[in-house]
Amino acid sequence: MAEKKDTLIQRRFRKMERIERNLDFIKGSISKVSRENKAAGEFYHLTYKDEKQKTHTKYIPADLVKEVKKGIRKMEQVRKLINEISIINIELLKRR
Repeated sequence: MAEKKDTLIQRRFRKMERIERNLDFIKGSISKVSRENKAAGEFYHLTYKDEKQKTHTKYIPADLVKEVKKGIRKMEQVRKLINEISIINIELLKRR
């Protein structure tokens, strides 16, 4: 049996609230870069694309790596929630 329109709207609202709680997301990926000189150590880069699809790379200090990885995980959650909201919106359109 199909969900009621009110139930779908409530589900969509809850997902929107979850997105709002995850606004500190970060789009991109992080990678560890090793230098040829092993004594110089390793460092991290964040790679992302801007609105024109141009790729950018930014240095990430070691003390921020954990925070950046958390932000990237949040971005995946936000993407998933947006997809779920889209499915609900399509279902709501069918009921018009």
